Amino acid sequence: MRPWKSIVIHAKKSLIALGIVISLGLGLVLVSQKWMNSMQQSAALTQADKSSQQGVLEQKQADLGNIESHISQFRKLVDRGMVGNVEREAWVEQLVLSHQLTGLPQTLTYTLHPPKTLNAQVDSPSSSGTVTEGLPVAASNEAQFHDLEFSITNIHEEELVALTDSFARRVRGQFRINSCVLSNATESGLDAHCVLRFFTMGNSGTLPALLPSESAPKPAARPPTPPTPPRLGTFIYTPEERSSIARERTSAGDSTATGLEVTGVYGRLQINGLVKRDRGNSTAWINRKPIAEERTLPTGQSIGVSSTKVTIQGKSLKVGEALDINTLERDDILPKNMVTPKASF
Repeated sequence: MRPWKSIVIHAKKSLIALGIVISLGLGLVLVSQKWMNSMQQSAALTQADKSSQQGVLEQKQADLGNIESHISQFRKLVDRGMVGNVEREAWVEQLVLSHQLTGLPQTLTYTLHPPKTLNAQVDSPSSSGTVTEGLPVAASNEAQFHDLEFSITNIHEEELVALTDSFARRVRGQFRINSCVLSNATESGLDAHCVLRFFTMGNSGTLPALLPSESAPKPAARPPTPPTPPRLGTFIYTPEERSSIARERTSAGDSTATGLEVTGVYGRLQINGLVKRDRGNSTAWINRKPIAEERTLPTGQSIGVSSTKVTIQGKSLKVGEALDINTLERDDILPKNMVTPKASF
């Protein structure tokens, strides 16, 4: 027998064990290699995702920086009413209030036309159009314009300037006087037909959230009363003719100049309601007529409006109460002895 065969026979078990160990080792090597390849692929995917997320983070940081650098300009647009919800009804309310503040005759009529996009064909609004006050504005991100058309008669040109100036100082919105036609000038005044064009950046329904470190902008303070502008020279009427028109209107007892009628033999002012506004002048309903705050009544008193009461001549009146303008006596909502407390047993 050859020597190597004898060695193989005696080392058979050891050789088998060695083969098993070698097979296990090779299997472990293959599995480890496969696992290593899988981990490398996973690491590559993780690195790619990290790079992608880093790019997104850098873009977000750039967007945040852009927002922080322009947030003040954005808020100015919001405060001016060009961005955000379109407050069309407030424009009409302010026109009526400015009309009351300037004490013009009650000949004001107005039409608030539906909004149009700026890239649409613009036609001059027809004076015979139907009233569309309060028409909802469809959600749109396009720039829009809104024409507020109004007419007023029996005034002079200086009163028209005062009306538009009062409106411009108090209204929340960006507009221009698109057109203004003056006609039918007579001794009692002229007719004015004007179009105020408001501009908005569309209405997406909601505003972007403010930055966490920023607080919401406070409501704009009421604009201070400006100094009286210089009188106009001769335009359509001379200054003397304008004074004559206003004087004749007052001497004729034109109650429509204020819309307020003093009731009773001695004069009695009753508070029927009040509307308190954060922006612009508040309104009190006196003798069932709306009177704007800071307006001087025909009886010579000025009014102040808070959230719960109206002040006339230093007297605070709640809704339902009345004031005698001569004796300054106040009537309660309920007469005295009208309510009797129930006796306890």
